[in-house]
Amino acid sequence: MHEVLTPLREHADALLPALLEEVRQDHERHGDHGEIMGTLLQVAEEWGPDALPVLPVVLPLLNDTRYSLRVVDVLLAMGPGAASTASAVRDAVVLDHPGNHHRTAWAAWRIAGGDDGTALRLLGDAMYDEQASPYGPVLLLSDFGPAAAAHAGRVREVIENAEHGRVTAAVALWAITGDPGATLAVLEQVVVRFTGDDDRYGDLAEALRGFLRIGAVTPAAGRALRLVGARDLRLSAHRDYRAVLDDQELRSAIAAVLALP
Repeated sequence: MHEVLTPLREHADALLPALLEEVRQDHERHGDHGEIMGTLLQVAEEWGPDALPVLPVVLPLLNDTRYSLRVVDVLLAMGPGAASTASAVRDAVVLDHPGNHHRTAWAAWRIAGGDDGTALRLLGDAMYDEQASPYGPVLLLSDFGPAAAAHAGRVREVIENAEHGRVTAAVALWAITGDPGATLAVLEQVVVRFTGDDDRYGDLAEALRGFLRIGAVTPAAGRALRLVGARDLRLSAHRDYRAVLDDQELRSAIAAVLALP
């Protein structure tokens, strides 16, 4: 159902009441939240601010470990309209894993703005945990920008040594230091590699977002992207209707990157 609904965001006002009614009836029949609630959360995340009317329905699910992290993603997508939920996010019930606690602290900071340093301290400590992957903390750390300067050296180590998450770490390094050099080199490697037999579309999409966030692209990356854009095929790992949507999104991003200085 969510695959049908998510492209219809411009009709949210008409569709949300019906979807909320389906959720209510499903809860009445089964006494618990089921598949329809899952659909509502997926659609609400995609619709972002247009899904604000669902806030009273989904907010109580922060107390349910089956749904809490998904609800956090929904609230983040809603933007400033969900600012009042920050304290509830901070107190959300999640499965007892360090990454979950890091994410809720970061999300509360993102939703409300301002911070007492808790989120940055948690993420900074996690960066040096030898028993855990640094990927998650790096992904969230980039939002703190120069305030995370004390961890720039560790981010560089991740870029040099991590098998996964190099693009994320590279963008985080730029966000922290303001120096695009090392970041652009990593992003360039991704798109140049894609002109061969590499088909990791997720990496390509992330690299494109990185170029757009920085606001610059290297000449070599520009040449590679022109080759990729000239391919007579759908730029997608899927072979159904999603291939059309993925292709449109990637080609639009490529055009935007090639328009950069």
